[in-house]
Amino acid sequence: MARPNKKGLDYFPVDVDMFERDDVALITSEFGAKADSVLVRLLCRIYKNGYWCKWGDDECSLFCKLAGGIFVPNHVKEIVAGCVRRSIFDKSVFNMFGVLTSREIQEKYLRATLERKEVEIVADYWLLDMPEGDKFSVFDVDGNCIKKINRPNNSINRSNNSKNDRDGKDEILGFGVNRPNNGVNRSNNPINRPNNSQSKVNSIYTKYSFGEFWDLYDKKRGDKGKIEKKWMKLSEREREAIMKYIPLYKEAQPDKKFRKDPDTFLNNKSWNDELIYENNGRQQKQAQAVDIGKY
Repeated sequence: MARPNKKGLDYFPVDVDMFERDDVALITSEFGAKADSVLVRLLCRIYKNGYWCKWGDDECSLFCKLAGGIFVPNHVKEIVAGCVRRSIFDKSVFNMFGVLTSREIQEKYLRATLERKEVEIVADYWLLDMPEGDKFSVFDVDGNCIKKINRPNNSINRSNNSKNDRDGKDEILGFGVNRPNNGVNRSNNPINRPNNSQSKVNSIYTKYSFGEFWDLYDKKRGDKGKIEKKWMKLSEREREAIMKYIPLYKEAQPDKKFRKDPDTFLNNKSWNDELIYENNGRQQKQAQAVDIGKY
C-alpha cells in the first residue's frame, strides 16, 4: 500500500524580528500580549496542514479548547479579524473561502518542501505564480484534480545510483559542485537531469523574498502589507537589482532617517538612481560598483 503524501511541515522558520514588525506590533498593541500567542498557534495550525487552514466558528471553538481554555473565542475572532485587516493573512482568500494563508506563508512552504517528490496545491488559495514541474499536483477548492503528477517510468536501480541522485540535487540547487562523471551518462538519466519545467520550479526558491528585502533595507516604516504586495509584483531581475543596490545606497546615505521610506523607494524605482557620496563635506558622484542595469 502506497504511503500517503505528506502535506504539512514538522517545523517552520520564524523571523527573529517577527514581533517588531509594524503589523504584528499593532496587533499586540490593539489586543494585548495574548495576541502574540494566538498568532504563533495559528501559524502552527497552518503549517501543520501545509500552507493554509480553514477558519470559522467551529475551528475557533476547537482552537480555544486545545489551548486549554486560556483564550476566549470572541477575543480570538477579533484578533484574527485584525490580522486579516492588517494583511498578516490574505483578505481576499479569507473573505471568499474562510481560509487563513498569505504570500509569505506560501513562500516559506515552497522553500520547506524543496526536496519533496510530491506537493499538492489548491489553486483557489494560491497567491504566488503557479509553479510548474512534475512534482506539483493542482486541485480546485472542491478537490477536483486540475493537474496530476507525472511520474516517469524509471527502471534504473536507485540503490546503485544514490551518489548521482545527490549530484543532481546539488545541480538543481545551484551549489556549483564540480563532481566527476563516474561513467554515468546524465543526459540519459531521468532521475538526475531536471527538465526545463523543473528548472522553472527551482527558480521560485532563488527569488529574493520580501522578508529579505525588508531586513536589508532596514527602515521599517509604512504599511508593510501594501509594501509586500508591491514587492511581489516586481520581476525577479528587478528584485535582484534592488538587493544589489541597497548596500550601496546605505553606504552613500548611512543615516537611515534621511533614506527614502521603502514604499517611496519602490514606487519611484529608486534603485535606478545615481548614487551621490559625501566626501569631506563635498558631494561626489560615483558610479555604482555593481552593474545592476535599468529595468
